Amino acid sequence: LALDRVVIGLSGQRVDRDHAHAQAGEAPILFTSLDWQAAAVNPTDLAVSETITALYRRFLGRNPNPSEMVTARQLAAPLNDQATTPREFAQSLCYVIATTTEMVLH
Repeated sequence: LALDRVVIGLSGQRVDRDHAHAQAGEAPILFTSLDWQAAAVNPTDLAVSETITALYRRFLGRNPNPSEMVTARQLAAPLNDQATTPREFAQSLCYVIATTTEMVLH
């Protein structure tokens, strides 16, 4: 439970900072492939794949396997007919990868 809170807090801060950088016309630090101006992310976009791969490499030191890629792409899919924003996708992705058993025990 404590780890979840830490991950939520830190990932939220990183997402907020990258979003602020993008809004100010500066380059984001971590989420460099996302279009922060877009109203929604598309699970099939190259930017989504690049973001997933970048976070797997950063957190786990490896590329995602095909199953992990499929699962992570689902975070970009609309939920209850509501589009997923770049901010929502980035924060969810951070949480999902950072709280895997592999990451926690790495």
